[in-house]
Amino acid sequence: MPNLPCGPLSAITLCFALCVCHVETLSDSGQGYPSRECHLFVNHANSQEHMIARCQLVSFSLFTSPHSQRMASPNGLICFTNCLLPMEDGSLVEKDLWIDERRGVVLDSQKTFFLRKQRPDRVIDMGGNIVSPGFIDTQINGAYGFDFSVYEGNPDSYRRGMSSVAEKIVETGVTSLVPTIITQEKSLYPTLLSLLRPYAHPNGATLLGWHAEGPFIQVAKRGAHAPLYIRSAPEKFASFEDVYGAQNLAIKEDWLMSEDAPVGVRIITAAPEITGVLDALPDLERRGILFSIGHSIATTDVATEAVRRGARLITHLFNAMPQLHHRDPSIIGLLGASPHITSPLSPITSNPTTPAQLASPASPIHVTESIVSLRMTTKPQSEAFDDHETPPQTPVLVATRAMGKVPRLGLHLDKGQVADLEFERPFYELIVDGIHSHPNSVRLAYNVYPEGCILITDAMKILDPHLKDGVHEWRDGKRFVKDGVKLYLEGTNTLAGSVVTLDTCVRNFSRFTGCSLGEAIKCATFNPARCLGIENRKGTLRPGADADSSCSIAMVMCSELGSGERKFGRRIEDSALSREEQKGMEPIFRIFFVLWIWFYMHHRIILHDQHRT
Repeated sequence: MPNLPCGPLSAITLCFALCVCHVETLSDSGQGYPSRECHLFVNHANSQEHMIARCQLVSFSLFTSPHSQRMASPNGLICFTNCLLPMEDGSLVEKDLWIDERRGVVLDSQKTFFLRKQRPDRVIDMGGNIVSPGFIDTQINGAYGFDFSVYEGNPDSYRRGMSSVAEKIVETGVTSLVPTIITQEKSLYPTLLSLLRPYAHPNGATLLGWHAEGPFIQVAKRGAHAPLYIRSAPEKFASFEDVYGAQNLAIKEDWLMSEDAPVGVRIITAAPEITGVLDALPDLERRGILFSIGHSIATTDVATEAVRRGARLITHLFNAMPQLHHRDPSIIGLLGASPHITSPLSPITSNPTTPAQLASPASPIHVTESIVSLRMTTKPQSEAFDDHETPPQTPVLVATRAMGKVPRLGLHLDKGQVADLEFERPFYELIVDGIHSHPNSVRLAYNVYPEGCILITDAMKILDPHLKDGVHEWRDGKRFVKDGVKLYLEGTNTLAGSVVTLDTCVRNFSRFTGCSLGEAIKCATFNPARCLGIENRKGTLRPGADADSSCSIAMVMCSELGSGERKFGRRIEDSALSREEQKGMEPIFRIFFVLWIWFYMHHRIILHDQHRT
């Protein structure tokens, strides 16, 4: 019986007798039976100084596609037991995870057992480790020798490259990704974007759609983007259609319908200060396209206006943008957006000192009355304080207001609370490789706005955990220089994306910020899913979510100390038995039990006789 390749201290590997005894206990409790086999992608972290940095990542590929012939459970139900599950708030909860591999969804164990009268025919003991949703990478330029931005005229060859990346990327814990294309020659965009439709590999990751980074970016912050192809948008949204192709910017429902895909994502990174970009934002939002601010020199006012008009994301924070300045914090300052700056009320120049001033029409005491009067009459009650309802922001705020709680519009009396913003602060991406952003900067951003943090790789085509350092070909005659996790354009000190893997980013993030593993995992799972509007399907273990659709992959992060070499894609058998084998073993256990009772009683009788003597 082979052992799980998870290091000398991994609790996953159990001896035969313990597995059988544990299985019998689970069966009596109605939790099901263990699996005979599973297919694992195992990733050992390199030895580092801290325990968190020595986490081991294990991806379980359960092949839950309805078209797959490799079913691990007779009734299609699998239970992961003895594990910690990351919750949507970043906590870790010890509980079982039930999935239906035939439908590829996470199950509600209570409803499945009590209403459907079913329990899993397979149980996999995780040895007390963390079982997480698959990671989501919202910005990845390529991997394993394939560049999403390079099209050589053969659509079949391009699709094979997409399939290869989807199949191999799971070794890093990624189960969903948004392929990213950088600034291109104009004629290539319609073809590339039409090829990058949502695609679910039967035994690999899901490609969610596309991320167009450019060409509407600032030349001064172009990074590795070719300046020849950078452009403005003088015709506003029509300029976007002219570059990307009208069919690729269709209304989301029509775009998804053409592919019969339940989940699809389109992201555009652009600089809002570029001519015509701000005016195109409302049209992009109406079509379900996520706008991200990046490669920009936008001032605070311009960046704030972009968010007001629908921008929901900041591309690789700190990189290709002005650095934080106390008089004009620019794009980075959006993380700490002040209620004063975003409030629709007129600025208050004097400090209220009396109860009468505190109870002015602008205070929360009179907000509800003002809102009611505003609804009943078209005339404002005061030119100085014309109260307006702020638009809904997050589901939490909507629920709060639905319960009749008073919104905070500026000055308020609730200690420890912050006044409501006019808009929701945008999510922000971080490349946590220790190169693109200093650990202090990573921690600073996370402490300011933890709910908006998204971990990405921004990886280039030479992303490959097995690739050696050196000079590697890129495109247009340019070459990369790979030095560990550093990646530069040859002959320059310009960073050209990264070669860091997302599992490494998760470990780095926990180490840099001091947050828990559960909170770090959230930044690579639930936060990106929420930003993309797919949190009901991806990045979560809530009932009904993908398990992961055609490729059910859970990630296990072992917190034991230990080191090892990366080993991926090895098919192993677990140490548990099938139901039929358990039944065949029951007489043997009964015989052992009787023999143990006989030995125990015989020993007691001998001791009793010796005592009498």
